[in-house]
Amino acid sequence: MERTIKNLMFSYLYQSHMRCLFELFSNQAKEDGFLIIANFFLNLADLKKELAKWSYLLLKKIENKNSLKIPSSLFGDIPSIEKTYDNLTVALREQLKAWREIYPNFAEIAHKEALNEISSRLIFIAERERKAYEILQILDNAFDNKSLLKKESIPLWECQGCGFQISIENLPEDWLCPSCGQLKSYFQKKYLSFVQDEQIIWECMECGDQVIMEELPNNWKCIICGKPKSYFKRKSLDLLIGQKSSYLIKSREQAFWYCPSCGNKAKINLPLDFKCPKCGYKMD
Repeated sequence: MERTIKNLMFSYLYQSHMRCLFELFSNQAKEDGFLIIANFFLNLADLKKELAKWSYLLLKKIENKNSLKIPSSLFGDIPSIEKTYDNLTVALREQLKAWREIYPNFAEIAHKEALNEISSRLIFIAERERKAYEILQILDNAFDNKSLLKKESIPLWECQGCGFQISIENLPEDWLCPSCGQLKSYFQKKYLSFVQDEQIIWECMECGDQVIMEELPNNWKCIICGKPKSYFKRKSLDLLIGQKSSYLIKSREQAFWYCPSCGNKAKINLPLDFKCPKCGYKMD
């Protein structure tokens, strides 16, 4: 148990540290003219705040921790704030470390110390870190073609087997998912665009805890009371009035598009500049 307590202390301080760093990265990206990256860094900072809260609440679940001392130095050198591309490199490195090393290791230790609930929560944190890492990879890959400066949508393919995403215009015919090995036929093409939207908040009907997340996973459990996803309700729009807007990443999936001008239907991946193929009506 002692090792898990120290790990949760580290997690709380680490996520707080990364939140501040990503806010500074956001400011630099604005100065460099990359508003898309600036807004994503702010979203990432919000995620770090949420993960710091989870670490704190998990720590409160464990008793007899007051006798432990927090190490005086938990981090390496604090990265400097450079140009946006250099900051993306640092962010990728930190996210990869959090996803592949820190939280899987913490979860394994908690499991060995018979703290199974905490172990499962740490595994979920690792999954959130993985998703953030993949989006950072997409932004990093799109950096050189200037699409981020022009605010164009970014094409990506998503594996329907494991959720792995890669930013590329077209997949090779012999493509295999590097995560789970599925064939190209398992991949669905989407388009990432950055649109202004309100934060989505889910509230536990048992204890009132709130979670900022676009969609709760099926195996979700409340970090405070342990209730499953079915106990959470999405806060209505009237309760969200006054909350600051953030830029969220939306995917444009293949769907039927109905033209309000001529009534034509088209099953198509909808890019941002889509026009009706029959009458030329432009999507708003």
